Amino acid sequence: MRCRDQAEYFEDIEDVKITKDMLDLAKHIVEQKSGHFEPEKFEDHYETALQELLAQKQKGLPIATTRKPAPSNVYNLMDALKQSLKASGKESRGQATSQGRLMPARSFEPCLPSPATVVPASADWLHEIKHDGYRLIVHREGKRVRLFTRNGHDWSGRFPLITEAALRNRKTSFVLDGEAVLLGVDGRSDFNGLHSRKHDAEVEFYAFDLLMSDNDDLREWPLFLRKGALARMLARRVDGIFLSDFEHGEIGPELYRHACLMGLEGMVSKRRDRPYRAGRSKDWIKVKNRKHPAMGREMEAS
Repeated sequence: MRCRDQAEYFEDIEDVKITKDMLDLAKHIVEQKSGHFEPEKFEDHYETALQELLAQKQKGLPIATTRKPAPSNVYNLMDALKQSLKASGKESRGQATSQGRLMPARSFEPCLPSPATVVPASADWLHEIKHDGYRLIVHREGKRVRLFTRNGHDWSGRFPLITEAALRNRKTSFVLDGEAVLLGVDGRSDFNGLHSRKHDAEVEFYAFDLLMSDNDDLREWPLFLRKGALARMLARRVDGIFLSDFEHGEIGPELYRHACLMGLEGMVSKRRDRPYRAGRSKDWIKVKNRKHPAMGREMEAS
């Protein structure tokens, strides 16, 4: 029997293209993970859950089943925007992306976009659909989930579908930033229905940022790295919490124009290389559809 030469072990491995974002992510992880790793303290949650299940079966105890979530009206609005662009003959030149101890709520005061009138057309910016809902911070610590508004009000008991989805994620400690929305049959947000409080059990969450994962505070990470970590965390789709898709680059103004044609609230654009900062930020800007009902609500409130 002939032993394979060392070089032969790699002949059947396909070449992998390493992107700049992948290299930046690897470099950032190496820099951040400089502490001593103790493998005996690392818990395998899947193994723990399997052991608990086997113990229940050996004792003849009934096995708890998870309630199947209600069907969702969510569909990918960013895909719909790109289809609209394609139909008009203008396609995106950017690449579409669909990815400890719990700190006190006020430690996670949200970053707020600054109002603007023009969507940037630069590779330095990411672009997201602005959903018409309530800004929400979702905290999970073990089996406890708390929901906080942008002003720090505790709404933990208000939206059970979001809470259930957070508990079903394999991570047991995290903080998400996003928007609580009530979706209509057309997949668009229904603010009047949300505000009526008659459909709290149907409200879902579009997550657009990951502020903490396990014991790691990610707010100093650049946005594109946080987006990547969020996409991996939400790779397994569970009704109640969804990844808010985004596009990047020069396509931003055209996306905004088609968002207005579709009757959406507008766009939020964010600098891809910036950390997360609480309060009003010029690294996040929002451009609203002036014909959307949300504009009327703002004028009434002013």
